[in-house]
Amino acid sequence: MRAEVRLAWPGGPLSRVGTLLSQGGTTTLEYDRAYRDVGQPLNPLRPNPEPLAAIPRGRYGNLLGFLGDAVPDGWGLRVLHARARAQGIDPASLTPSALLCLIGRNGPGALTFHPEVDPGIGPTVVDLAALQQEADKLYEGTATTVAEHARQAMGPSGGARPKVLLDILPDGTAVTGTPDPVAGATSYLIKFPTRDEGRDHGRVELAYAAMARVAGITMPPTRAFVLQRGKLVCFGVERFDRPVGQLRPHVLSLAAALEADYRTALIDYRDILRATLRVTAEQPAVLEAYRRMLFNVLAGNRDDHLKNFAFLRPPNGEWELAPAFDLVPLDVPRHTTTVADQEANITRAHCRAALADTLTLTPSLTKRLAGIEGDVLDAVARWEQLAKSEDVPVRTIARWARLQQAIRTAFEI
Repeated sequence: MRAEVRLAWPGGPLSRVGTLLSQGGTTTLEYDRAYRDVGQPLNPLRPNPEPLAAIPRGRYGNLLGFLGDAVPDGWGLRVLHARARAQGIDPASLTPSALLCLIGRNGPGALTFHPEVDPGIGPTVVDLAALQQEADKLYEGTATTVAEHARQAMGPSGGARPKVLLDILPDGTAVTGTPDPVAGATSYLIKFPTRDEGRDHGRVELAYAAMARVAGITMPPTRAFVLQRGKLVCFGVERFDRPVGQLRPHVLSLAAALEADYRTALIDYRDILRATLRVTAEQPAVLEAYRRMLFNVLAGNRDDHLKNFAFLRPPNGEWELAPAFDLVPLDVPRHTTTVADQEANITRAHCRAALADTLTLTPSLTKRLAGIEGDVLDAVARWEQLAKSEDVPVRTIARWARLQQAIRTAFEI
């Protein structure tokens, strides 16, 4: 099957990227000549695409690189399979190009894929509580069918947890089925807590977002969505890939930039910091990435894989570090991404050694690092206060406080 790859930037040579063809187990992308002549690559670490490029595939057959960013895993793939079955398509028969056409205009960022196999039913008012119940059934494997409006709302979002993509109007009305935000609405990604992770997980993620802001980290606005008469609090975050009243930026995960399978790649924060400098060419962006590394270490966010870091470029703009996202604690023995080859018991010296591969640690820079480290340490020290403000249960607060204290003790050695 052939798929046309476009950017949602009307007019001009950048609006059409090229044609994707999946055949015989191989997927190739033939770039449009006008797009190649513009000289603005979708991956700045791969700046000179060949006219016909083979697209590498990861361990699970997913596309690697900027096309792979559009293909979800876990929850999102389960939703896409439900959409395929509703169209009479066997999910096992989906080629990469067919899968992308199923995503159509509903993927993250500015990339779109045509022809759209399932354009949806258009703007539809939905009930968030009913969506949560349908998502629960699909997640737990008890759903035999999924309503069309629910499939539309659940969207092709990544990650393991159930979630929906909605536009929220000022009066609280939730709308789904719009590739671009409804006028006057704000686009949200809303996560539903699951029974296996704990129904208070939404409150924890809200508190971690607040803690990240205190630490000086750039975060999108977040808010609580309250269901079941206050018994279930869902974490909602504004989508930075769908700014209201603006064209969608092109979003590139670090996994895509490095063309690495985030599940299996052995990556160190040295690689992340170096890539940040190569993509943005800005020292402030590297220091922001350093701040996020410190937060992940000190707050216990050990699910710090390559898809949880991203860059974005608006139309006619420059590459920048995307806002931080997916900042939650994970009580496992080691980080997904090492710090100066250290998986656990990470110290201040390890963090600075990771940065020293990218920036020269002059006396003035070392002084700035001390300030950043102080910001993050002070923010994490406020965990209990911030968690109480989000009504996190006392036992849950204490659990993560113990983890943070053990991490800080190792960090200060």
